[in-house]
Amino acid sequence: DDWLEPDAYAHWQQAVQRYPQADVLLTNFNEADVTTGEVKRIAAYAVADGEGASGTFDDFHAVLLQGPVMPWNRWLRRSFVQGLGAQFDEIAFANDRAFHFRTVARARQVVLLGAVSVNYRVGNPRSLASQAGLPRLRATLHSIRSIMEATGHLGPSMQRMVFSKCMQDVLGLFVYAPAPDQPAMARALVAGLQAAQVQFAPFSSDVLSGFEEEQWWGQWQVVQWLAAYEPAVPKTDSVQNIPLVFAVNAAYVPFLAVALQSVNDTLAPGWRCTVFVLHLGL
Repeated sequence: DDWLEPDAYAHWQQAVQRYPQADVLLTNFNEADVTTGEVKRIAAYAVADGEGASGTFDDFHAVLLQGPVMPWNRWLRRSFVQGLGAQFDEIAFANDRAFHFRTVARARQVVLLGAVSVNYRVGNPRSLASQAGLPRLRATLHSIRSIMEATGHLGPSMQRMVFSKCMQDVLGLFVYAPAPDQPAMARALVAGLQAAQVQFAPFSSDVLSGFEEEQWWGQWQVVQWLAAYEPAVPKTDSVQNIPLVFAVNAAYVPFLAVALQSVNDTLAPGWRCTVFVLHLGL
């Protein structure tokens, strides 16, 4: 799927000579879309071409914990990796995700290089990365458990950062799954996270409190509803439920009120609505 820029090794070699104590050397990368032919630079951090920024894990923790987790845009010191005993997970998908956190969260010196050294191909239907079904979801949930174990020594704010990154990625699998597969994926996702949250502080008591401002929060509400939803069997004495989803900002609240009042006034007997209002960031 991927290929290196012609001068990639030269950039890394020069960085090794300039920063001989670095445990991790990261570069920026391009995304190359197979379907459109577009090549787009992904700037995971703000460092100019030809420049480098050196610091500790604490200095760069936001980039390392929230940025790309794939291992192909970096050099790692061999003795550093061997000393950790860090390996990939033995799973078919997402096997490199926990490896990222096992290494960067223990790095003493990290260098961010501004150069683009790697081209990452996306949109290839034959790639494993393009599959978003249950096997990949289950493997990703496995990787989340491994990731939280690998970052258990970090402080609560950093652990929440890691968990938020994991939620953003795993919910992306649900979003891109074919519609007929989404109910089963929603149930597997909720069950998998419930199993994981028992083990990891600070999420043991209320795994998802305080994440309402995150981009994935609204999608998580839909997943929970879908996981709990069972198609109703039509009965004359049963209550039928209709889910309604509105996306509004403050300016449209009066119109939302009118719409909800209209729905309430016209619902037939035996029917009710569950209303979701998505408003953050709008």
